[in-house]
Amino acid sequence: GKLPGRTRCSSTPISLGQIVLQESVSLSDSRPLLMELVSYMQSLPAERYEAVAPVLLEKLEIRAVGFNEAIVKLREDLGDFFERAGRFRDAANCLAEVPFVSAVRSENQKYLLEMHVRVANLLLRAQDIVRAEGFLERAGALIGSDTEPSMRLRVKVCNANISDAKLNFTKAAQLFLEAAQADAQTLTVRPAPRSDSTRTQT
Repeated sequence: GKLPGRTRCSSTPISLGQIVLQESVSLSDSRPLLMELVSYMQSLPAERYEAVAPVLLEKLEIRAVGFNEAIVKLREDLGDFFERAGRFRDAANCLAEVPFVSAVRSENQKYLLEMHVRVANLLLRAQDIVRAEGFLERAGALIGSDTEPSMRLRVKVCNANISDAKLNFTKAAQLFLEAAQADAQTLTVRPAPRSDSTRTQT
């Protein structure tokens, strides 16, 4: 099924959510409708989105079983919204409550690592150093042999920023140096494309 037209949807997203969440609506029908509603809500004006998104999230989490995908999507979108608004603590708190233990992501380990590093960076920007350090420690425990170099670099840079915020400048400098060296090792030098004017004339 499809959501109603844009005018009705923009005026009553919570009502639509309540209808879709009724137990009389099968999961096979309600799941795609909720995902469509969550995606549509991103087009709402900022003040409208901020008013309705947390309410819909609360209603979704009351019936969490079966709706993890919609909950994750809505928390990700709401986290993005808060981050764009410079509300880093709100963004971190929203993303920190993503139902990590789920099968929503096919590459769950990679997703967990990325999300923990993101939350740590948001908390650092919110000057919540203790919680930032806690999330980064959890991120470190998720690093494996197949973790991409770019992600290892993000963890190291975040660790350096935390050390800097804790006024541990010696450790911060060492970590920044290691990060710079690691970054240099991953750079690939590519030849500049030749312009038409430099091509050999025949």
